[in-house]
Amino acid sequence: AERDAMPRQYRETIGVLERAVEFLNCRDGLAFIVHLGDIIDDWNARRPTGWMKDKCIDESKEALTTVMRRLNHLKCQEHIFLIGNHEMYNFSREQLQQGVDTDYGIFRCADNTGSTYYSFRPAPGWRFIVLDPYEVSIHSNGRGKGLDQEAMRMIRERNPNVRAKLDGKNGTGETGWDEALRLERIYCNYFADMGPSVERRFCPFNGGLGKAQLEWLRSELKKAMNQNDQVVILCHVLFHPEASRHPKSHPDRGYGKTLVWDYDEVLEV
Repeated sequence: AERDAMPRQYRETIGVLERAVEFLNCRDGLAFIVHLGDIIDDWNARRPTGWMKDKCIDESKEALTTVMRRLNHLKCQEHIFLIGNHEMYNFSREQLQQGVDTDYGIFRCADNTGSTYYSFRPAPGWRFIVLDPYEVSIHSNGRGKGLDQEAMRMIRERNPNVRAKLDGKNGTGETGWDEALRLERIYCNYFADMGPSVERRFCPFNGGLGKAQLEWLRSELKKAMNQNDQVVILCHVLFHPEASRHPKSHPDRGYGKTLVWDYDEVLEV
């Protein structure tokens, strides 16, 4: 995992969510509410337990239900859920397309047809485009469906830290490649000795749109232009390198780390 990530204050998150619900409930006339992804955390799928912390328990459904219970108090019940990498860690793509049923509603990262990238026009002159940045990814199929080995080979070629991990062996003699396939994770410091660069985007927690989605995006933008629509694009991962800079004190710390793999092709569209 990324070693220099910001600390996660898990115990504070539900309180923050409840305050967000209160804030949104003070706003009248909301047509819909968007959640931009990572509704729960990777650790919900594999929380260490036991005296030696040598076992894991699956809390994905329980954690999701906890969140959905709070969201159920929103006055506006039209929710748009985007796919983030943590959705892929906790659920299969099929589950995210069809919907995960909880006691407080269905969590679905797709439209009614099951497509994870789609558009909608909530009002005349406005078009919202929802994208799936994990269509091409080592986690493209989601939890329990195995890693995409073509994507693994690609980031192995582009990221020296991933390459060292996959080509090496762990303490039991298992290769890093086989370990990754077994765990459905690649664990290492993805950015060691890599300076600020867009090459840092080639790490396991990012992904790409792929050719088919890029063509679809191009066609949607043409439709919007023909209908004189204002366009809002929603995506969990960033498209522009400058948007990935860390604020103020360390502007280069995050540069390039959270970019869509094919961001340059998206910008060309």
